[in-house]
Amino acid sequence: MSKGLQTKARIVDVAADLIQTSGYHAMGINQITAHGKIPKGSLYFHFPGGKEAIALAAIEQGGQTVQSILCEARQGADTTEAFISAVVEAFCALLTNTGFQKGCPVSSITLEMAPGSDPITAACKDVFDRWHHEIEEALVQLKCSHPNKPALATLLLSAIEGSLIICRAQKNTRSLEETKDLLLPLCATN
Repeated sequence: MSKGLQTKARIVDVAADLIQTSGYHAMGINQITAHGKIPKGSLYFHFPGGKEAIALAAIEQGGQTVQSILCEARQGADTTEAFISAVVEAFCALLTNTGFQKGCPVSSITLEMAPGSDPITAACKDVFDRWHHEIEEALVQLKCSHPNKPALATLLLSAIEGSLIICRAQKNTRSLEETKDLLLPLCATN
């Protein structure tokens, strides 16, 4: 990777961390340059659209991170129950490994900025739509017996997202684990 691409990736990494831990409004250009030890000129070179453009890149990166978790869980599972368990285990690990500073990479900016910024709202919607599609595909591929897989995918995504927020507030993974236990019977494989 070229030095320019490394710098651009570093900007997005720092912004994503700041958004998750402090929120969009606390993620300023000065904070990004200070935390990432990045010259301001490099930031504007790679992101002439400024703060919002950086946030959009961070949303996309966060979307890809969770997409990878979902894909890996689906590829490693032979039942829908195993898929859900793997997803929850991955998020539990993320929470504990970051001292409960990070959960969903997109939820905080969604709560803070949607619907105030049309570009950010559209980017968050796109990410959530992709995650929903990935979950629904897993339910179909793994032969979930539930008759309404689109609605079940919405329930799974919503329940896990909500549990991630509760886990961060409580600084434990109990909510995710309890949610998993309640969801597993709904996701039985044929």
